[in-house]
Amino acid sequence: MMCLRTLRTGWTVLLTLMLIPAAQADSEIGGTMPDALKGIHPSGYSCQRDDIQRNAKSTAAPAQERPGPDLSCAVEPSQWPGLAGKRPVLMVDTRSPQAFEATHVDGALNATPVQLRAKPYLRDRTLVLMGSGRGEQEQYVACAELKAQGFPDVRVLRGGLARWVGQGRAVVGRSAVETDVPRLSATELWLEQQFGANLVLVAPSHAALLPQLPYAMALKSLSASAVQAVLERRRKELKNAPLAAVILVSDGSGEALQALGAALPAVPLLSYSEPVDSYLREMRQQQLTWNAQTRGPKQPPCRR
Repeated sequence: MMCLRTLRTGWTVLLTLMLIPAAQADSEIGGTMPDALKGIHPSGYSCQRDDIQRNAKSTAAPAQERPGPDLSCAVEPSQWPGLAGKRPVLMVDTRSPQAFEATHVDGALNATPVQLRAKPYLRDRTLVLMGSGRGEQEQYVACAELKAQGFPDVRVLRGGLARWVGQGRAVVGRSAVETDVPRLSATELWLEQQFGANLVLVAPSHAALLPQLPYAMALKSLSASAVQAVLERRRKELKNAPLAAVILVSDGSGEALQALGAALPAVPLLSYSEPVDSYLREMRQQQLTWNAQTRGPKQPPCRR
């Protein structure tokens, strides 16, 4: 598995040589988290079931370091019919029970990776993890963890439910299915740009955000040809390094983003389209939170 840290370092060096380089000047808003706060969740985060179970014994023994994301786990929605082989295949929807109830793939199991580890009888199956399409780094980490814990065949559906639906595949549930490119909040954009296998592209409308997104690249225009040119150069320069998703930071409308998605079917797309001021305002608030946490008591771990 390619080291994503090496990938990120090499790609950052290439930014100065490709297209319009991102500004390198110091900024009032940090593009990366202070070392003192690594492992602390962003403001507004609420404890999840996995957090509670993962930290249940944290006072008795130090937590084990989690493995890095395993991009070799990725499978395309088009590969789903061909996965059945020696092992029966099970889709595992890792979203919340509420989201699962609203819309899901018929026959999928709603469970978190922690819950899967308590089901050893599933080790004889091919497990395909599917999320919403956002925050997919966690899916690739979970895949690596499950493999290390005795589940021999684990995959990640690249692009999650959003891409499954975007390719016209069937779902069941009580709610209408969203077919738009998934939209990110400011916090979600910040988190996505920390993942070395993602590619963040900033359109001219949001060029003012380049200093705040240290791993992003500037697009000359919001067009399929401009995006494809960056993807092709990345492929050549990084020797086909895995790509998890492309995040477009732009003022593109839903129709424009759908057209881009249709023109680039091999790439999971995510979008941030809020005004520049909205991102800056939320990141300033996040920076204030980090500063306060650095000076004061840290957020306690999630408990029962």
